Amino acid sequence: MRFYIYIIFSVLLVFLIGCRSRPEGVDYDQWKEALKAPRATSARNVLAPPGFEVDLIRTATKEEGSWVSLEFDGKGRLLVGREGPGILRMTLPKGRFGRVNIELVNDHLNECRGLLWAYDSLYVNANNSKGFYRLRDTTGDDFFDQVTLLKKTGGAVGHGRNSLALGPDGFIYIAHGNDVLLPEDFSASPKSTYRHYEQDRLLACEWNQVLFNKGVKPPAGHIIRTDRHGNRWEMIAGGFRNPYGLAFNIDNELFVFDADMEWDEGTPWYRPTRINHVVSGGDYGWRQGTDKWPEYFPDSLPSNLNIGLGSPTAIAFGTSSNFPQIYRNSLFILDWAYGKIFTVSLMPKGASYSGEFNEFVSGRPLNVTGADFGPDGSLYFVTGGRRTKSGLYRVRYTGNHTALPVLEDLNKSNLLESKRMRELRFRLEKYHSEQSVEAIGFAWRYLDHDDLWIRHAARVALEYQPESGWSFPALTESNVRKALMALMALSRVGEPKIKPQILARLNYLDWESLEPKWQLVALRAYHLAFTRMGVVRADDRRLIINKIAKASDLSPALRMEVSRLMIHLNAEGMIPQLLNYVVNAQSQEERLFYLFHMRHISDGWSEAHRRAYFSWLKNMNKEQSDIHFQGFMKHIIADALAKVPPVDRGEYDAMFDRQIEVSLDKKLVDRVERKKWTMESFLNLDKSLPKGDLVNGLRVLKEAACLACHTFNGVGQAIGPDLTAIGSRFDAEAILESIIEPSRVIADKYRNISVTTRKGELIEGRLLGERDKSLLISINSSNLSHVREVKLNALATRSDSSFSPMPAGLLNSFTRKEVIDLLALLRSGPQK
Repeated sequence: MRFYIYIIFSVLLVFLIGCRSRPEGVDYDQWKEALKAPRATSARNVLAPPGFEVDLIRTATKEEGSWVSLEFDGKGRLLVGREGPGILRMTLPKGRFGRVNIELVNDHLNECRGLLWAYDSLYVNANNSKGFYRLRDTTGDDFFDQVTLLKKTGGAVGHGRNSLALGPDGFIYIAHGNDVLLPEDFSASPKSTYRHYEQDRLLACEWNQVLFNKGVKPPAGHIIRTDRHGNRWEMIAGGFRNPYGLAFNIDNELFVFDADMEWDEGTPWYRPTRINHVVSGGDYGWRQGTDKWPEYFPDSLPSNLNIGLGSPTAIAFGTSSNFPQIYRNSLFILDWAYGKIFTVSLMPKGASYSGEFNEFVSGRPLNVTGADFGPDGSLYFVTGGRRTKSGLYRVRYTGNHTALPVLEDLNKSNLLESKRMRELRFRLEKYHSEQSVEAIGFAWRYLDHDDLWIRHAARVALEYQPESGWSFPALTESNVRKALMALMALSRVGEPKIKPQILARLNYLDWESLEPKWQLVALRAYHLAFTRMGVVRADDRRLIINKIAKASDLSPALRMEVSRLMIHLNAEGMIPQLLNYVVNAQSQEERLFYLFHMRHISDGWSEAHRRAYFSWLKNMNKEQSDIHFQGFMKHIIADALAKVPPVDRGEYDAMFDRQIEVSLDKKLVDRVERKKWTMESFLNLDKSLPKGDLVNGLRVLKEAACLACHTFNGVGQAIGPDLTAIGSRFDAEAILESIIEPSRVIADKYRNISVTTRKGELIEGRLLGERDKSLLISINSSNLSHVREVKLNALATRSDSSFSPMPAGLLNSFTRKEVIDLLALLRSGPQK
C-alpha cells in the first residue's frame, strides 16, 4: 500500500491544502511581530487544511521565557527547552480544556535546542552551554537530580548544537551546525565514516575572508552518532550549513532540514534550504563563502528537495500520528522566519528518495521552533526564539477518515525495487568501517552503477580500504566508468607521488564520449588531483588541456567545470570560448559563474574581448539591487580591474557607477543634544507620518550617520540591515523602537562578542569565524575587513554582548519634526 501512498500523496495534499488562501504579507521578518505581542498568535489566525483544528494550549509568561524545542517524556508530559537557561515540564489536561501544570525541571542548561527522551533519561544538546548532557532521576522524586556532561563541544553558538534523534540502531544522532567544532579529544574511529574532507578550492577568492562564516573549515555542519553514555563520537556525514532538525522515516532512513544563506541568492554559490537524506560518509558540499560545491560534483550528495529561502528549525515524521494515512509517511518541517509548517512527501527513488512539499500550517506571526507528535497522535509545536513571545499549539485531525479515497497497492514492484536498492546500499555501507579483500571486490562491482547513491556508497567503501589493495586496479581498469570512479577516489585519498599516473590514465581513457555524468567524474578527478596532490608539471599541462577541451559542452555543468579547469591551467586562447559561454548561459547563476572565474585571467585579452567582458559585468551589476549581490559584484569588478594594465584601467573603471561616498555634514559628537527621546515621546505616529518631509528625512538619514553602517537605495555600507525597503516589513513604531532602543532585539548575525585576554586586554567586535585555536573578530564596526585573530589559549573570559553595535541616542540631536521626517522616509522608501 505504501508505494501508492507515495505516488498520490502530492496530488491529495494539493487538494486538501491548496484550496485555502495564504495569510497576506508573510515575509522573512514576520517573526519580529512577536517581540511586542502580549500573547501568542490566536489559533483562529492559524490556518490549517480542512479537517484539522488548531488549539493554542498556552501562552508563555515572561518568567517562562522564549521556547526553542519540545519533546515528550516517558509519561506523556511535554519537555520544553527555553532560549535562555532552563527546561520546563508541562502536564497537559486530559481534555481539550483545563489547566496546564508547568514545572521548571532544570534552571541552568542554556538554550537547549535538542531534547530527546530515551533510556529513561533526558538527553540535551545545550547550545549556549556548549555540550551534550544526560539528565536522570536517581532518587525517584520525579526530578532530575543528576546532570552529566557527556561531551563538551567547542566553537560558536549561532549555527550550533541542534536537534537529537534516537536511531533504529539504538544510537543517538546529533545535528551540529557549522559553528560547532569537533571535541578536542575527537579521534576518528572506523565507525566515523565521514573522512577525507577538504576545502578543494581550485581558484582562490581572497574576499571570502570578509564573507559570513569566515574561518569555518570542513567538516562544517555535521551529524554525530553516539551511544547512550556519550562514549562513542562518530561523525557519519558533513558538509552542511546548519542542519537544525533531524528525524528517521518509516524505512529507518535519516533526514535533515539544512539552512541556506539568503545573502547568496542569485549567485552560483547559493544553496536553498533543503531536505537531505543523510547516508554513511556523505559530503553535502557546504563550504564557506564562494567555495561551496555544486550539486553535480560526483563526490558530493545532492539535495532531495529544495525548499527555497527560509529559516529551518525542527522536523518530525507523521508515522505515529492519528492523521489520515497520506500524512503518516510525510515529513513535517518548520520554517521559523516565514511562520509556516510544510508537509514533505518523500517518494522512494532508487537507493534514495525524491520529494515534493506543500504548506500545512501558517500564521503571522508564527515563529515555529519545535515540534513533536504526542501520545494522542496530534502534532504539538511551540513558537519562540530571539526573545519573542512563545506559545504551545496542538494540531488535531477532526475530519472523517472514511471520507478519504481508499488507497490500494497499484505498483508494488517499484516499491520492492527501491527497497532492494537501499538494501544494496546498506551492504556497501558495511564496508565504510570494515576492511577486507572482499570489500574491494564488492565495492568495485558497483562503481559504475546507474544510481548515484549506490556509486557513492561503493566509492566510500573503496576509499576506506588500504590503498595498496586497489591503486593498481584503479590505474589499469579497462571499464572506463569504473576506472573514472576509482581514479577520482584515488585522487581524493592517494599519495601525491601517484599523481602523474592518475593524470596519464585520465588523459588516455576515452571518457569524452560518455554521458555527461561520467564526463563530470573525469573532470572532478582532474580537479582533485590538482587541489590535493600539488601543481601540474609544465610538460603535463598541454596534454591535460587538449584532453579537457574534448569534453562535451552540451550541459551547463560540463561547460562550467571545463571553464574552471581551463582557467586554472591558464589555457591559451580560451577567452573567446568563455565569452561564448557567457552569451549562451541558461541562467543568471551560470553567467555569473563564468564572469566570476574569468577575473583570474591576466593574459590573452584582446581589446574587443576585454570590452565585451566588462560590458557583461556591467549588465550583471544591474541584475539585482540587493546590497549583498551588489557587494559580490564590487569584489568581482575590483578583481577584474586589477588584471587590466594600469594605462588602460581608467577606461574600464569609468564604465561603472561609483557609489556616493558617505559623508556626514556634521559629526554626531559635535551636535547639540536636544532631548533624550523615548517611545512615549512619539504617540499617534500614524497621524504624523503623512505630513513628513521626505527630502528633509534623507538629510537626517545622512546626518544621523545611518549610512555609515546601513544602505539606503544603494548608498552606504552594508554592515547592518539594508534600510531601503524596511517600511514594507515594519510599521513606524517598530522602526522607531529599533533606533531608540537598538539593544532590545539583536539578530544573531549582527551580535557582537566581548573577550578579555589573560593580559587584561578587552576586545569587542563582531565574531566572523572560529578556528580550532583562535577567534576571528572584526574590531571596526564600519569596516568588517579589519580583523583581529585572538588565540583561544590567551582568553580569560568570553561572552556575547547584550548591547547592539548600533549606538543609542542617535536621534537625540534632532527635533521631533526631523525624527518624523526620517520615519516617513523609511516607511515610504526611496522616491522614484
